Amino acid sequence: MNNIFKISLITSAILLAGCGDDTNSSGASTTPQYEDYIQDSLAQDTNIKFNLSGKNISVPIPSFALMDATDGTLGLPTDGNNDLTNPYAAMNTVDGWSTSMPIIMEFEGVGLADGNPKSGVYIIKIDKSLTSAEAPGIKKILVAGTDFDIYSSAMTDSFTISFRDSLDSGSEYILALSNELTDVDNDPVGMSSSYAALKSKTTTYTKGSLAQAQQVTQGVEQIFAGANAEGAINLNHESIIYSTWFSTQSVGASIYSTKAASAAGIGAKDLSLVWKGSANPNNVDLAAAYTMSFGTAKDYVVALTEDDDYTTFFGQSNKDFLLAQYQSSPYNGTVNVTQGFVQLPYYLETNQAEWNSQPFESAMPSLAKVSSALSSEVDAATIVQQLMAANIDPSLLATDPAEQLKLIGVDLTKADGSVLDEERVITRYAPVPKIKDLHAVEFLLFTPKTLPTAGTMPIVIYQHGITSAKENAYHFAANLVNQGVAVIGIDLPLHGTRSLDGILNERSANVNLLAYLNLSNLPVARDNVRQSILDIMGLRASLSVSQGLGIFNPTELATAANTTVTNPRFVGHSLGGITGVSAVAQANKTIGDVAGDAIYKFSSAAFENAGGQIATLLLGSESFGSTIKHTVAISGDAKYAAYASDVCQTNNYDAAMCLGSYLTTNPDQGMVLATLFNQFAYAGQTVLDTIDPFTNASDLLNDSGLVLPVYMSQANSDATVPNDVINDPIIGTAPFAGTEPLAKKLGLNALTASSNTPTGVSDFAKFNDVAQHSTFIAPQSTANPQEDYNHHMEMQTQLGDFLIDNKLDSVTNSTVLE
Repeated sequence: MNNIFKISLITSAILLAGCGDDTNSSGASTTPQYEDYIQDSLAQDTNIKFNLSGKNISVPIPSFALMDATDGTLGLPTDGNNDLTNPYAAMNTVDGWSTSMPIIMEFEGVGLADGNPKSGVYIIKIDKSLTSAEAPGIKKILVAGTDFDIYSSAMTDSFTISFRDSLDSGSEYILALSNELTDVDNDPVGMSSSYAALKSKTTTYTKGSLAQAQQVTQGVEQIFAGANAEGAINLNHESIIYSTWFSTQSVGASIYSTKAASAAGIGAKDLSLVWKGSANPNNVDLAAAYTMSFGTAKDYVVALTEDDDYTTFFGQSNKDFLLAQYQSSPYNGTVNVTQGFVQLPYYLETNQAEWNSQPFESAMPSLAKVSSALSSEVDAATIVQQLMAANIDPSLLATDPAEQLKLIGVDLTKADGSVLDEERVITRYAPVPKIKDLHAVEFLLFTPKTLPTAGTMPIVIYQHGITSAKENAYHFAANLVNQGVAVIGIDLPLHGTRSLDGILNERSANVNLLAYLNLSNLPVARDNVRQSILDIMGLRASLSVSQGLGIFNPTELATAANTTVTNPRFVGHSLGGITGVSAVAQANKTIGDVAGDAIYKFSSAAFENAGGQIATLLLGSESFGSTIKHTVAISGDAKYAAYASDVCQTNNYDAAMCLGSYLTTNPDQGMVLATLFNQFAYAGQTVLDTIDPFTNASDLLNDSGLVLPVYMSQANSDATVPNDVINDPIIGTAPFAGTEPLAKKLGLNALTASSNTPTGVSDFAKFNDVAQHSTFIAPQSTANPQEDYNHHMEMQTQLGDFLIDNKLDSVTNSTVLE
């Protein structure tokens, strides 16, 4: 196995709040006299907002100055409230800054003009930390107008650096602003007194956080000076008014590492050899993990008639309609349905007290904290002794994945008897979660009644969307089965038969959207998605494990193709596609173990009505955006909360009506709410980046393009998953949010009415606005039922064409496309 855990030197940067008292220096004076060019910059009418001391401490983000040295996570000030309901505390659970959110810089003074500056911002990706023993080298120079754009705002006295693609994960960047930036009077903007203190050579700080910040600042400027000297950029050292260094967070690290650890356990035929000790705190019997059991196959009509779960989630009238439709179709009598169970590890809590408050817990102590302890004069000997007792070689921990794997389930104590890494936060340095339970997850399997030749039938894993259930596959699975594939699906966590406390209650996403989209605890919301991703990958692995054990032999999958050679396909709708992008990306990323790779690989993937950058996608969703905004506003704005209680509740307004009524009555509060929503988007996306489809999509690409065939589709003006989020009246533009940015990132070929020749392996079907979000599942429109049916059938035909041989051959009916 290669690179199970990503290890690198941890930054030693610390939070600088209050560091104005840290003044040990040489050459210091009570009234600093800086170099003339610095004095001139300080005298400008507009300056960067960067203050390290006093009452108005302000550190622009992202910055090394707001990271925790002990474990490599963010270190934002929480004012003592470290509960994960505090968005700042939630952000402090991630191991670096967002790779996909813009950078916003604020100024103070006479202010900025609206515009699009063409220069004055410089960004370089470097190859190592500023605290590394060796000097960092330049990996890539980002270019304004090519890699990023700059927008300045007079209203907010700020400008935004908007990237054209997500930054590389787990990477180091440096940023500089120069006095080429001008204010509303067209005068150069200047630096702040705090930056002057760090930049100047007249005063050298010798101790504490200011000394470190000065070393980093001058080190960053030195790299820019070197690039300037080489002609790579045109940036005079004296013109720099602000600079910083920041580390981006890991993307997909926990998913990938959990896959690798699971593959090791499966390979050893005993998952408990990996999830030992405290990694399995409830002593769950893991012997049956990743195995399947099958019920008796039934004719589609019999199965649907007897399926009470379908009735619960979709109603008897829909069942009656679907039965009549199926029985009058050519498919009648051709499809069998089998219910069964697959045993999947569950990493979240299900008890009433913690189910929505406890995120994943790491099954191992953080390698960052172990590394720090090994370099400590006080703790090193104690830690070494414990590691050796656990058969772990301390000298190999930084480089050997097999040695790192041994840390799972190990608890370490420091010399004073305290626990090393009691928090157990999931990061790239502690990526594998504890297993809390083994769930028997119900599946539905659709197969042809007349089984094909042995070893030839492909298997398709289907994942449904949010607030839905696996039973919606009854609406379309017969179409795919009759094109030659078997279809299997499970419920997302907290959905369908996996709802807590039984079906249709407040701990069910089918009743309560926020049971899954946990806005009050962002790390749990992230890990609901992460559990969903790992479930998709777990079902995929279970197919190969069960087939290898001969469990398929007496079942409807007896003639299935060898899943380790003819790998299963994936199709996900809406949230199923959103989680599917990350699942397929990490499933197909090699762990350097041929057998381990084979049980996880997919051969192709179809993402229907899916999109990326989850936080801003949700805010921009017509169907869910109002609920999200309403909930965020109640928790973050006391004035709105009072209005919602006094007016909206009294008048029985829904979320959209409440928001609209409030802004009509209080038009001056629009900017307040916009600021709140953008703050939520930044915090939310920072937490979600590691599992987000837009960021994980990078692992579906290599230097030659896609690593496997991909098909996507959208409905024009989709009300649930927006095509894009452009000029939203409250949150503005989010260039990575929605379906089209994801399709663009994957480099897909757009299929439209006028341009409908597919590449076969990288296509994006853009259906016109007659189609709705769930037309893929079943016709939706009552106003234009025949046209909607035509769209549904073309969606199903294209999907079947693609899945049968991992290649879309043609568009049958181009009139349903944009």
